[in-house]
Amino acid sequence: TQAVNLSLSRCNVAVAATADTMQDAHRSTAVVKEAIVAMERIETSSAKIRQIIDVIDQIAFQTNLL
Repeated sequence: TQAVNLSLSRCNVAVAATADTMQDAHRSTAVVKEAIVAMERIETSSAKIRQIIDVIDQIAFQTNLL
């Protein structure tokens, strides 16, 4: 029975370690999702900045024509 108890104890340790790993994985998933949302916002902002720069370029070109 001592061997069984030792095996049970080791199994409990393994289960606890697995649970901790799963929690870490869930937290990591949340962080990655937040990063993806942030990158999407950056992409949207970059597109808007690009549009503004294009307008400024067009105005500068038209000004040079005058």
